[in-house]
Amino acid sequence: MAKWYKTLTKPVRKLRAWRFEQKWAERRLCRGGNNPDRTFYVIRSRIDTWGLIACYNHVLGHIKLALEQGYIPVVDMKNYSNTYLEPEKLHKENAWEYYFHQPTDHTLEEAYRSRHVILMDGMPPKEAHPRGQGKLYLDYFKRKASGTETEKEIRYNTKIIREHMRIRREVETHIEQQYEKLFPEGERVLGVLCRGTDISLRRPAGHSVMPRTEEMIRRAGALMERWGCSRIFLTTEEAAAVEQFREAFGDRLFFTDCARYGDTRDKLLADIRFDRKNDRYLRGLEYLTNIVLLSKCDCLLGVYVGGTTGALEMNGGAYDHVEIMDLGVYQ
Repeated sequence: MAKWYKTLTKPVRKLRAWRFEQKWAERRLCRGGNNPDRTFYVIRSRIDTWGLIACYNHVLGHIKLALEQGYIPVVDMKNYSNTYLEPEKLHKENAWEYYFHQPTDHTLEEAYRSRHVILMDGMPPKEAHPRGQGKLYLDYFKRKASGTETEKEIRYNTKIIREHMRIRREVETHIEQQYEKLFPEGERVLGVLCRGTDISLRRPAGHSVMPRTEEMIRRAGALMERWGCSRIFLTTEEAAAVEQFREAFGDRLFFTDCARYGDTRDKLLADIRFDRKNDRYLRGLEYLTNIVLLSKCDCLLGVYVGGTTGALEMNGGAYDHVEIMDLGVYQ
């Protein structure tokens, strides 16, 4: 950007930044006279390109924060743009409720008619950072020591997920049907999460370096032998990765029949569209299905992305073995 252009546009950029921070500043509101003895904590996100499991991890962290303060958490993916809400449905439908129940029996609409409402600032908690959350679980699986602070945190996460992040029954039914259709009875399954090329191409600073698919294949083969697994369940958004794994493992490999991309070039996953009705909803359903199925495997090989931490959280510490490939972060 030319120096003169930066100078001319500096006031405009400062104004935009100020407006952005004003929009997302934590605020206390009075939206009506209902529930005078309760405080509602509205969970929103300032990052509108997140995938569903990044949103899931974000909500997990803020439910914990709300409950610790005695607040009632509610999730607002209705009044803020996000990956799963069609633009014409903004302010009309809550994308969180496509897949999950609200954390408690209280609705978002009830919260916005109440006397005490906190709009949180939309910033991600520690649970939304894949490296930190992934290392928490990896440390637990390495030690398996009862009574440690790590174990206590994982048990608490599992309790919050079970009680306050319940999947909708129709979505659960869909996932159960996929499990019965795909998973072989009586065989040990290695779950593998292989992230596609979008991170590798963009190389965003602070994000984990993604191993090449060939490296994931070699490692998966070694772990199958070491951990006594006869089959691989593959989770990936990339069509080429499926073909490479299928060439390496043949009928030992299985995966869901979901839409997968070809070459992302420099696009984020959130920017990719498939030509089908209800594409945004279906992408969320397919993603959630894959991660829940990944959490049901006997062992896990993953990378430091939100999908891996989502599977670890949903699994609740029940995997026999876990390995997360770590090549550092992009600078």
